Amino acid sequence: WISRSNILLANGVNATKPMTTRVAFVTFKGEAETVCKPDSILENNVFVDAGSANPVSPYKTPDTAARTIEDALAAWTAGKTIFVFDGNYPEQIQLNASHGGIKIHGQSAGVGTGPVWSGPGRPLAIDDVETAEICGFQFLNGVVPPTERGGAVRIRKTFLVRFDSLVRFEHCTFESNQADIGGAVYAEE
Repeated sequence: WISRSNILLANGVNATKPMTTRVAFVTFKGEAETVCKPDSILENNVFVDAGSANPVSPYKTPDTAARTIEDALAAWTAGKTIFVFDGNYPEQIQLNASHGGIKIHGQSAGVGTGPVWSGPGRPLAIDDVETAEICGFQFLNGVVPPTERGGAVRIRKTFLVRFDSLVRFEHCTFESNQADIGGAVYAEE
């Protein structure tokens, strides 16, 4: 383990077996700096609820929430928080440079609670994103082929060379994610 301030796995992050963990540039902190919650200004949110009865883009209220994180991501604009209600989200999401500064917060912020972001495949890939905040999720059953790294999350490119960048995971649980290297999280240039 090499510790630097580029990826922050903060208070409440828990990783359980089976998994291989080889993550570069990780900092663990004792106290979480934020709480997983929607923005206090309603229009600064994009809501997601797997059981939404009436999804209406741009998903500005809990009553018109998107059913998937992917749909919410398509409606997201800079400065907004994607707020995900408890539920199961078997999605493979790719964040790129256009998603810089994104916040994706889950409803429940306790370890082992919150929305389930799950496989098959890798639930989250973060490429070329300087800052991102992922809070209050359970990452379960992410599995990648033997040639891939990062069963639950793979982070790569510019964040490693910029010291003012930060990819932050708070109040997240990583369980039963599998990869030959980086079962939970793998970071690379």
